[in-house]
Amino acid sequence: MMGVFRLAGNPDMGIRLGVEGEKDFKNALRDINQAFKVLGSEMQLVTAQYDKNDKSTAALTSRNTVLNKEIEAQRDKISTLKSALENAATSFGENDKRTQAWQIQLNKAEAELIGMERELKSKGCFWGLSPFKEERTPSFNINPAKQLYYDFATGKGGDALQFAKDFHSVSTSQAIQLLKEYAHITNGSPGPVRLEAAKIAKRYRQQQPTKGTTMPAFLPADYMDTMYEHAPDKLAAWLAEGIGAESMERFQVRYDSVSNRLVFPVRSIDGGIINVCGRTLDEDYKAKRIPKYVYMRSIGAMPTIFGFAENEQFIRCENQLILFEGGKSVMLADTWGIRNAGALLTSHLSEWQMRELVHLQIPVVFALDKGIDTREDKRICRLSKYVAVEAIVDANNLLQPKMAPVDAGPAAFQKLYESRVRNERNP
Repeated sequence: MMGVFRLAGNPDMGIRLGVEGEKDFKNALRDINQAFKVLGSEMQLVTAQYDKNDKSTAALTSRNTVLNKEIEAQRDKISTLKSALENAATSFGENDKRTQAWQIQLNKAEAELIGMERELKSKGCFWGLSPFKEERTPSFNINPAKQLYYDFATGKGGDALQFAKDFHSVSTSQAIQLLKEYAHITNGSPGPVRLEAAKIAKRYRQQQPTKGTTMPAFLPADYMDTMYEHAPDKLAAWLAEGIGAESMERFQVRYDSVSNRLVFPVRSIDGGIINVCGRTLDEDYKAKRIPKYVYMRSIGAMPTIFGFAENEQFIRCENQLILFEGGKSVMLADTWGIRNAGALLTSHLSEWQMRELVHLQIPVVFALDKGIDTREDKRICRLSKYVAVEAIVDANNLLQPKMAPVDAGPAAFQKLYESRVRNERNP
């Protein structure tokens, strides 16, 4: 038996294998740390491309894409450290300095992962790959606080009910039934789990118009493209004012050759086209007594908030609605990446708009033209009893009379926004 070698009885061999394992784990960690350097350079590039306060779709998606990659790399690092710790404990013992060094690294890595995940959650949203199409960059956004989703790859968005309709391609009634089954609702009583789906399924009802208003019949969905022209050369006037071509396309700005106006749709809260607004391109409109703005349909006070349908997901994600007077201000803000915005389409808050804002329960910042005192608007003062209301006040005279808060440029608007005040009625 002199020629038989027994590994289990040779402690030196176990230590030798442990040392070799240490080298392998250190090499693996070196590769992971190199990957972190690459991801760090990607985040630096994103930071250079976008302002830190930029909340545009592109900026948010770029930041969160890199952060998600870093989180995945950190999880790989933790898995490697756990294996290294187990190898060291087996080879050298739990009290060995090498084992304790791996334990310290593991604790530190797990703490860093918690910080990364907290940073992602602090943005109010989660990101993942679209469930509706193939993609490599995450564009599917979930706001857990508001129980809403938005898929930037396809433009789909809404609550759990809307997701069931979109994902399964079913009707509203079928989607409600799916949610009931998911929530284990039998005879109207939810089971012990999945209560959020149960709440949505039970509370769903057809939205009714506010009492005292009549919702105009919707125009066809393709109305802007069938009735008006794509005329890029006619957009020059608004481009010169700073409104980007992408923003104008997002709000479907078209050209009406009959009246020589740039026109854009006015949508209901739910997204249907209820009117078309036109702004003349004639520079001598005052001398010729041509109206600056006209609406295709004469329907009085429109039961809507301009831009809400286009910006709803951003408004809910930010949990704030900035309200301007005119639609062009919303488009200009959109060009700067500010998409939690809408417009009253007038200088005062209508009864319908006040009731809708109370229903939405979203904090509001009024950014009306200079000279408009929100403290004198009775409906705005009534609104402040139900939701948080702030107002932009030009205390430093950054604006000329009748200018909108966005008219002096992004830097001036940022100063005005940061100095906003709580809306309190004059005594």
